[in-house]
Amino acid sequence: MFEKHKKEAPFFTGITRGVGGAGFGGARAAGPSGPAPISATGGTKTTSGLYTIHTFTVPQSGTSFVVSGGPNVIDFLLVGGGGAGGGGCPGGTGGGGAGAVIYQTNVPISSGSYTVTIGSGSPISPAGSANISPNGQPSSFITYTAVGGGGGNASGPGPASPRGSGGGGNGASAGNTGSLTSVSTGHPGGTNIVSPPLGWGNPGGNGNPSVGPNNYRAAGGGGAASAGQGGYPGPAQGGSGAVYTISGSSVTYGAGGGGASGFEGPAPLGNVGGSGGSPEAGAGGRSPSNPSISGGNATGYGNGGGGAGYNGSCGDGGSGSPGICIIRYLT
Repeated sequence: MFEKHKKEAPFFTGITRGVGGAGFGGARAAGPSGPAPISATGGTKTTSGLYTIHTFTVPQSGTSFVVSGGPNVIDFLLVGGGGAGGGGCPGGTGGGGAGAVIYQTNVPISSGSYTVTIGSGSPISPAGSANISPNGQPSSFITYTAVGGGGGNASGPGPASPRGSGGGGNGASAGNTGSLTSVSTGHPGGTNIVSPPLGWGNPGGNGNPSVGPNNYRAAGGGGAASAGQGGYPGPAQGGSGAVYTISGSSVTYGAGGGGASGFEGPAPLGNVGGSGGSPEAGAGGRSPSNPSISGGNATGYGNGGGGAGYNGSCGDGGSGSPGICIIRYLT
């Protein structure tokens, strides 16, 4: 939700869509009779080409984007916090789902103060903890909310968590993928894809109950651009994130965490953990080949953590990464 010190009717003369500054579509420059120039404060302020950019991360959560001048238009990217990977045993545990990714261009804005809230990523899910790992937290700006990613399924039966992108199912029961809450599937691939108002997200994969004697395969968490991979034949890779250049660089946001493997006996398939949907998402714990059976912690923004593996002892599920909000306008 948002607060505005002054309400003014949007004025669209001179605004167009198409390819422009920084090599892609976005907010347009004002013509002689077009929108009034704006300036703003809030977040970390930088420039790239003709654009002024404001970046809000967790330390700036709850602060304001304060606009002077206008009315004009902005572009923005809003990402929810990522879910944690499962942290339980026996059997492998599911990867965390990504936070929803919202990208909008040419959004009308006028003079006023707009609160920005950034969702934190889910913390590490300890071994032997709750059946479903914690969800990431939502991010919000003006009338938009990007829900957080779902936690991966840990040790028991039942579905993984339904959120921005669903968490992966665990290796102990089939058909337990995480579903979706308040997001849209169908990202077409490519860079700088404008989202529906609720943002991009996808479900996590299904866990596989057993492959060989006492050998379990969990699933990957869903990402902004694709669903998480199932537990078998695997490996259970997290869903891919969405790529945007609004910051001035090409960055992947909202990737799912990888699912893990379980290993309780001499079965040959218990040594593969799925990778995350991007290098910044958490990889699933691998046992017994990987010295660590804990799932990888996610870095970046809106990515899911990796699920924990098992090789006679239990590992922790990796943490999800926090969300972000990036706003830009031509000056």
